[in-house]
Order: sequence, then C-alpha cells, then structure tokens
Amino acid sequence: MISKLRCRMIWLFLIFTMLAYTILLLLFMGNAVLRKQGSELDYIGNITDSIIEQLQKGTPLTEQDYSAYATKFQTWVYWSDDLSQQSGPECFSTPSSNLISQMDSENNIKEMEEIVSNTIQNSKISRTTYNLRGSGSDKYYGIQVVFSGHENNEQRLIVIYPRSSVWSIIQHDCSWYPLIWLVMLATMYGMSRFLIQKAIIPVEASMKSQKDFIAAASHELKAPLAVIQANAESLEQSESDSSKQHKQVVILEECNRMSHLIQSLLSLASSDAGSWKMNIQDTDMDTLFIETWETWLSPCRQKGITLNIKLKEECCPKVPCDKERISQVLGILLDNAISYSPPGASIELEAMDDDRQFYFSVIDHGPGIPNAEKVKVFDRFYRGDPSRSDKNHYGLGLSIAKEIIKLHDGNIEIADTPGGGCTFRISLPIEHKLS
Repeated sequence: MISKLRCRMIWLFLIFTMLAYTILLLLFMGNAVLRKQGSELDYIGNITDSIIEQLQKGTPLTEQDYSAYATKFQTWVYWSDDLSQQSGPECFSTPSSNLISQMDSENNIKEMEEIVSNTIQNSKISRTTYNLRGSGSDKYYGIQVVFSGHENNEQRLIVIYPRSSVWSIIQHDCSWYPLIWLVMLATMYGMSRFLIQKAIIPVEASMKSQKDFIAAASHELKAPLAVIQANAESLEQSESDSSKQHKQVVILEECNRMSHLIQSLLSLASSDAGSWKMNIQDTDMDTLFIETWETWLSPCRQKGITLNIKLKEECCPKVPCDKERISQVLGILLDNAISYSPPGASIELEAMDDDRQFYFSVIDHGPGIPNAEKVKVFDRFYRGDPSRSDKNHYGLGLSIAKEIIKLHDGNIEIADTPGGGCTFRISLPIEHKLS
C-alpha cells in the first residue's frame, strides 16, 4: 500500500514538474528562434543600409563587390536604374528571378506573410521587407529599396538573404536543451524520492499506528468474549445454583470490562475525528480537587495507600475548562498511581498557578517508569508491565488523558519522582482559546 502510494506520488510529482519545465523550455526555445530571426533581419538591414550609403555617395558597386556579398555574406544583390542593371552571381538553390517575381507580383505579395508590411516613404527612399519562399523548403528575406541616386535618378536595390528555418535554429542554438531536460528529470526524480520519502513518514507512522491499534483492540476484545462464550456455554450444564451464579457474575464482569473498553475506544475515535466537543466553563479548581480527593480516598485506603492533597493557602483561580473531562484526567492518573503503588506508599495531588498557567500534578512513589519507556506511555494500548494480570487496564487511559489536555490547549509531562516513582504534571492556560 505505502510503496504504491509512494510510486504514484513520485510519478505525479515528476509529471507536473517536468510538464511545467518543458513548457518553460519551449518558451525559451521560441524566444531563441525569435532572437535569431531578428538578428538575421538586422543583419540584412545593415548590409542594405551600407550599400545604399555607398550608392548615394556616387560609388558604384563593382563585380568584386557583388561576388564578395555572394560568397562572403551569402547575400544576393541586384541593382538597377533607368539605364542599366547589375546583379551578383547566383548563390541560392532557388533562382533569383523566381524570388524577384514574388516581390513584383501583387498577388504573391498579398499571399505572402510580410514581416514588415508598412512602407517608409519620404522624398527619396521607399523600402519594403518581404518573406520569400523558395522552390523547395528554403526561405529567404528580401528587401527592396527604391531611392534617388547621386544624380537624382531613381534606383532600385534588391537584397536577398537566406532565412534560417525554425528547425535549423533549434538544432544550432538549442541543441543542449534536451541534455538540460534530462538533467532536470534526473534531478527532479532524486528530489521527489527524497521529499516524498520524508513527507510519507507521518503517513506510514499513522497507518502502522492504525494497524497496531486495530490489532490491540481485537486482542483486548477477544479475551472477554472468549470468557463470556465459555461461561455461557457451560451455564446450562451447571448443576448447582452457586455454580450458575458464579458464571453469571463472571459474564457480567466481562461485559462491564468490554463496555469500558468500547467506551474508551469510542472516546479516542471521537478525538481522532475531531468531533469530541468540550463544555468549557469557568471552573473552581479548589472544589474540583477536593471532590476528586474525597472520591479516591476509599480506593486508596482499600490498598493501604495514603492520598494527600496540597493546595495553595489562597484560592486557586477559576480556569476555563470542561470540569467533567479534567476530573476524568485526574481519575485516570490516580487510578494508574494506585495500581502501580505498593501498599503503605503515598500519593500526592498538588496544584499551583502563575499569571498564565494553572498546574496540577499526581505524584506516586511506586517503581517509576524507565527513561526508554517514557516516550511510549501515551501510546494506545501500551502498558509498562505486560506481565501484570490487572484486567481493568487496557493501556488507553493515558492516551485519553493526553487527548483531553490537548483539546484544552494544555500540556502533560512525565518525570521521575525524587526518591522513586513517577510524577505526571499538567498545565492548563488560564485564558482558554476556544476553537
């Protein structure tokens, strides 16, 4: 289950991150193509401006100039006036006459995609830029300029330069993009494994806790059910009334144990679901502690344990809390303290406060809890001594107590009692923030 979840999360992470990165890479690629096409237009424009400047100064183009433009600059140049015309040698796969006919044909001009559609005109110069198609897959830029020469005669200049295809630009300027994409894929894969492994740890812990909880609950319910079943089956076979009465008592006791266990399970389930509501009211803590002390005096005396209470001389402040739930927490802690304290020992119930917190502690002088076990005492179904035969403790009390204190925005801590034993200390905010 967890491995499948991990794989799905990794795939989802990779798909979305690499999709976003691919789109970003394509945008960079498109920008590179536009920059290259723009630089080619600037290049042919600069050549055209240089030729016009030369011709306007009265310096004609020579055969060497035409050849140099064709061989060195891969540019075909055509010039004409009222009396003559000249052109460079053919240097393209498409004949120059076909390209010029495209520029001269109004129909073709309309069909062509013009890069610059507006014409800059003044008394001397008219200039238009075209996007020309060759006979094959080749394409060209064409610039046609009509201007007044040195002697005010009308001259025509055509400059044609091969236009790089999108694919050739990508191959030349973006050839390393696939490598970057693969490096990014490997990086994202490693990051996804690391991050998802970290993120899924709480999920694994939760699922393990859930499995352990179900297994422990099943085990705890199995024992009393087996006892009930065995006694119920033998009840009719019992001959004496005393035997039947004994079996009925056993069945009733086990039913009570199961009821107590199920009630604890329901409490924890309500807490997990967030439906465990607290009845928060200002509570007189002095009264609560005295009532608790009186309630637990009898169980302590039955085991020969002394229960002491220690309160401040002045009255404790009223604390906003659920009185029944805090009384339940005190009962859980005192019940544990009585169970683990030997006869003749003592248990102290103490309370104190400061400006912001109210503190109370349950202190016993029993065997205590080893440091290695302190982190586990609040786990569900955890019992410090598995060999104990006390059927009334399921290892859920401290879990319930912790949930109650957490719902009060408080804190519960465990420490060693000086001289031996265990101390549970709880703090509650004097000003409770209702959720």
